[in-house]
Amino acid sequence: AEVTYAYRVNPKDENCHLRDTHTIQHVRAFFTETSFMQRKQFLAWGFTAVATALTPVAAWAQSKIAEVTYPNEVTVGGQKLLLNGYGMRFRFGFRGYTAALYTPSKMTKNEDVIKPTVAKRIHLVAQRDLKGDELGKLFSRGMEDNMTKEDFSKIVNGVIRMGNIFAEGKQFNKGESIIIDNIPGTGLLTTFRGKQQGEPIKEPEFSENFFKIWFGKKPADEALRVALLGWAKLGQYQYQLIELCG
Repeated sequence: AEVTYAYRVNPKDENCHLRDTHTIQHVRAFFTETSFMQRKQFLAWGFTAVATALTPVAAWAQSKIAEVTYPNEVTVGGQKLLLNGYGMRFRFGFRGYTAALYTPSKMTKNEDVIKPTVAKRIHLVAQRDLKGDELGKLFSRGMEDNMTKEDFSKIVNGVIRMGNIFAEGKQFNKGESIIIDNIPGTGLLTTFRGKQQGEPIKEPEFSENFFKIWFGKKPADEALRVALLGWAKLGQYQYQLIELCG
């Protein structure tokens, strides 16, 4: 696939502007030449060329999708993390949740994101009411799909603990957040309804395989994986989101 320019501008540079007219031409062609379903799927992705091209520079202090606003910077375990990408998780054609990935620096490869030595955050916001045990089972299945049975058996205690966290929450209501932080040396922390849920899951193997739900060989949602890595793919073209100025 051809890789062309990115379309995010630097919010700190008043003179920064979108310079890639070639990219915009491809995006316009995409909207006139592709099917409705393809366009609908494209619009579900978090970072899109059209959205970023039309967004005022000042608005980049935060990012918004489906009425959910994500800050562009967070602090996790005393370390500043940057918004790497964000998007929507669809299941059977219905909205499930929005997701945002935060990392210390720009990451575009699965293998870089899943490393347990990398501090990171994934922030989920429900787009419909979800039963806690249902969400726990989906996460468990997402890990199992990306592991051998033998390897899965080695982290089963962590899987049970994570499942219990969601089961005890009863319901993940529309608009509620689940924040999952990986802090090297501490472990995986889950925050729900503004409160840390239990003790951190310390095993590095669990953290690595947990993030395979979105960044494994069989991700839960391929379009969401692409969005969280800050890429958008339009037909034969791939677009990477990087700063154009500064």
